[in-house]
Amino acid sequence: MLAVKYTIPPMGILLSIFIVIVLSVSTAFARPISYSDSFTFMTLSDDSKDSVYVHYSPSFKRSVGIEILDDKTFTTSYGLLRYTELLFRKNTKKSQANLYFISSLGLNETKNFSYGVQGDWETRRYFLGFKGSQNSFFGSKFHERHFIVGIAPYIGKYGDLHTWMMLKSKENSLTNDKQFYPILKFFKGDSLLEIGYDNEKKLDFHFVQRF
Repeated sequence: MLAVKYTIPPMGILLSIFIVIVLSVSTAFARPISYSDSFTFMTLSDDSKDSVYVHYSPSFKRSVGIEILDDKTFTTSYGLLRYTELLFRKNTKKSQANLYFISSLGLNETKNFSYGVQGDWETRRYFLGFKGSQNSFFGSKFHERHFIVGIAPYIGKYGDLHTWMMLKSKENSLTNDKQFYPILKFFKGDSLLEIGYDNEKKLDFHFVQRF
């Protein structure tokens, strides 16, 4: 099967641009579904991959999109079709909880796929999140687990720049890699930025822009 190569812009340039954007655009959350009839652009760089992902949400219950990534574990580039479904949402006066089904399928190689769940619970002060997936890529089967906890040092008003101080843990059964490190999260309007450095002092960067 013909392999397709993708070129992803240098993450240092993206980081400079996105920091300017996130501080100038007038609340967004790093969630895999947006509001109805909207697009979301995401870019991610960490120790395992650099990726660009665009998805469309026909409703607040689901999204479908394309991710192009440079996989550092398998040292190759490829594309994924991704689908997400909201399984559960609970709103109260002071909090919101969400649970999603997440999945992906290789664009060039359908033997590459993943599926799992992602969830979060938050108030204006506290945040808890997790993500777990089972993966089958290039003949290797493995799981990934992410957990994150956070606290807001101040409670901003609508339209303010909001800040979260967070701790993130990750594990990958393929590489036997386990990490635990701090993350700073900023969001304002329809823009979100998460940035930190892992145990090996490698950049963990995530930017989200809703349209």
